[in-house]
Amino acid sequence: MAILTNWLINKIHFFCPDDRGELDFSDNVFFCRICGREFPVIQNNFVSFLPKDPSDFSEDENKDYQNDYIDEFLQSDSLTRDSLAWGAPELVPERWQKIREGQVDLILRQFTAPNESDYVCDFSAGAGYYTLQYAKYFNAVIHCDISMQNLNYCYKKAFQMGIDNIFFLRIDYFHPPFNNSLKNVICIDSLIRGILHEERLLSTIKSSLANDGFAYIDFHNWWHNPLRRLGFLKNNFGSNKSYTKKQAQSLINSKGLKIEKYIPFWQEAQIYQKNIFTLLPPTRLVFKVSKKC
Repeated sequence: MAILTNWLINKIHFFCPDDRGELDFSDNVFFCRICGREFPVIQNNFVSFLPKDPSDFSEDENKDYQNDYIDEFLQSDSLTRDSLAWGAPELVPERWQKIREGQVDLILRQFTAPNESDYVCDFSAGAGYYTLQYAKYFNAVIHCDISMQNLNYCYKKAFQMGIDNIFFLRIDYFHPPFNNSLKNVICIDSLIRGILHEERLLSTIKSSLANDGFAYIDFHNWWHNPLRRLGFLKNNFGSNKSYTKKQAQSLINSKGLKIEKYIPFWQEAQIYQKNIFTLLPPTRLVFKVSKKC
């Protein structure tokens, strides 16, 4: 893989996650103009932009997420070769993998001319379903995650596949190194942790987007399986949260984002290849959003 290129540095202005000071780059190190903090390139195409301190979740209702977040934040930045990401193809049934790949294709089709686009930034990239696929269509893909397990896994996969246009950033998506500069953002399967979490993340996405930028986000649909939501069937969603379309739209609008397009996604249609499932409530509520003018 090539060292982090001038192309990316010139394309995106990076900012300090602690004080929002603009970052300069010299000798493979980013440094903040305000506080002087340094963020070195740890390995080819990999930089950690974590803030000094973790975010405060004391008021959050989802304590499971709070504990997981702290555990991930405290991991070291060491890159290894033996990690398996959550949801990695090696760990999930083929059925689950088809569902994920179906949504990857759905969102890719929303880009007018993906092969002509500069880059896309995935805010919570996980096992890299999006980044590894989208690297074929964009000049660059920015793979962001707080989990070193996820980053290690996808870094290794990209190396094995000979992909050299993915840039791996370890970030806390509540304090990312972006400020009004990103043209294409995706944040999938992340707005599920509770209203306070969702509100903060939507605010972050807004502040990271360029004025002419777009983000693709999704919510789990409450109506997809209401019997589970009401407790009549076994809960397989843990302490995570799902939303009605109206609730999701209200959250988006309340954080200063404009809905450009609503894109429903039916996971059953990916498994059985039958459009009859589109008569049921969609599994995911996908939205293309921009900043409100």
